[in-house]
Amino acid sequence: MHRIAPALLFTGLALLARAWIAEPSAPPLRIPAVASASPANLSPELDDVNAQVDRLHARTAAPPVYPAPSRDPFRFGRRVPVTTPAREAATPPPAIEAPAPVLPRLIAIVADPVDGVLVRRAVLSDGEGVTVTAVGETVGAFVLRAIGDDGVDLQQRASSAIYHLSLR
Repeated sequence: MHRIAPALLFTGLALLARAWIAEPSAPPLRIPAVASASPANLSPELDDVNAQVDRLHARTAAPPVYPAPSRDPFRFGRRVPVTTPAREAATPPPAIEAPAPVLPRLIAIVADPVDGVLVRRAVLSDGEGVTVTAVGETVGAFVLRAIGDDGVDLQQRASSAIYHLSLR
């Protein structure tokens, strides 16, 4: 049994080699000649190709100009000097406005019956605590001027500016 397998393999390879050697080769490829290859017949195509080549040369003659980089990713924190024209430097700086005041937060509007009349009070939070105030009382830097159904009016004591707070 051990001698039959190599004998069959050798016989099969010999038959394949004989068939491959005995097989006729494929005929050579023949390229058909152009019927009329005179320069007079090809001039429109040549002119078109030459025009395309000239257009490509014109496009690559001037390479694109890229802008200078505005930052250097390899250096951190380098400041760019700012240049100001002399005219801008001569003008005075604009007046600095005072920061907006920190307003208290309106939490609720409550009504208490006093002698048969409803008196409204505002519950305000000024960040540190909660105060219940009536009209005319002060809360921090503000005086409570009016209490409505859904909001209150506060007047800043220093500037007399009036701010309206509404329930959210």
